[in-house]
Amino acid sequence: MNLAIVTDTYPPDINGAALTLGRFTQSLIELGHTVNVIHTGPANASYETSLSGFRFPFYKEVNIGYPQFFKLRSIWKKQQPDVVYVATEGFLGVSGMLAARHLNIPVAAGFHTNFHQYLKRYFIPQVERPVLAILRGIHNYCDATIVPSMYTHNNLMRQGFKNLRVVGRGVNTTRFSPSQRSIKLRETWGADDDTCVIIIVGRIAKEKNLEIALQTIQKIKTQRKLKVVIVGDGPLKSSFENEYSSSIFHWTGLKRGKELAQHYASADVMFFTSETETFGNVIIESLASGLITVAYDYAAAHDHIIDGKNGYTAPKKNIEQLTEKLKLAIENKDDAQMKSQARESTIQLTWLEISKQFTEALESTI
Repeated sequence: MNLAIVTDTYPPDINGAALTLGRFTQSLIELGHTVNVIHTGPANASYETSLSGFRFPFYKEVNIGYPQFFKLRSIWKKQQPDVVYVATEGFLGVSGMLAARHLNIPVAAGFHTNFHQYLKRYFIPQVERPVLAILRGIHNYCDATIVPSMYTHNNLMRQGFKNLRVVGRGVNTTRFSPSQRSIKLRETWGADDDTCVIIIVGRIAKEKNLEIALQTIQKIKTQRKLKVVIVGDGPLKSSFENEYSSSIFHWTGLKRGKELAQHYASADVMFFTSETETFGNVIIESLASGLITVAYDYAAAHDHIIDGKNGYTAPKKNIEQLTEKLKLAIENKDDAQMKSQARESTIQLTWLEISKQFTEALESTI
């Protein structure tokens, strides 16, 4: 297959969509497909094409591409792909859809981000419905929309989105593994064997609901000594770091690769209170690391956590129940069976296998 991917975000950007696209691209090449990734960052490989973009005010880590209808049409006229995959629904992505349609090329779109929910948190609740309507119009213009979880599939289907296909996410279980646990790293956090280390991983921004997580942990009554490790960066990091500055909180900043894996494996419990995910890669990274994971029952948590067996879940937006599940996780932090089942539940989620599913979805679109 000759595939073109159009996206506003791609490695070295640090976010779920960029990570996913980077892994898909590598796996598709390994499977023998030809891939051209058209994105707004620097072109770091022969199969990448860089186009100009601008910084979006509330998400400055990502360049938003300008409309490039004529440029994309010219590229694809010279070497027409079998299918175009538009990963982000910005100006660049929409112009890619239009160019593909003009050339009668099948086009699939990815629904990686709940932008309507993000904008609701950054501006006013009234923007959610019109933004969702715009997203629905964009996606229904395509031949297919590929979503990362059954929860997102069912939610979008109820909202009138058509031609939906589910392709999950993979995890590198060699990198994210209990074997990465570091006693020395725990010591730098002031944690001994009896301490329960709660890790929170993600972008430190409004849409991740981090303040709820920090407030919840502060209120918990437990006999165990607690340490909270917050891994990530974002626009709210400085203010949160100043507000939550007691000795139980450790703000590490952004971590990648082996260092990130060591932080996961050296913790005991992962706490995730975000309510805006389409998937949530941190869930399966945590499970693969052998942590007891506590999250709302939706997206990746709904697909991969069986409550009470390999982690704990609570109904979305029900912070009271989620708090009770966090207490259970803290008390059971050394439950070897639960941690083993957490790890076991991710073993089949290889990126190569997930990329085969992605290929099948694109072939079906063609």
